Amino acid sequence: MKIRDFKKAAKLIRSTEVYNVYDLNILKKLTLSLTELHYNKHTSGHKHPQEEVYMFFAGNGVIELDGKIEDC
Repeated sequence: MKIRDFKKAAKLIRSTEVYNVYDLNILKKLTLSLTELHYNKHTSGHKHPQEEVYMFFAGNGVIELDGKIEDC
């Protein structure tokens, strides 16, 4: 699915000066989310008890995983 098609099918659940978050609830036990981080912005991070998968489509940055900083 192309990003623009995902955004059309999904629900915009949060829009701030830092990012936009879209959720697509088409599966019973999994929510597919798309986060658009605006240029030159960052988030403070958060934790979940379950595993998460991240895919980066454009740009670059860093991510902290278990206290270790990784370039992406």
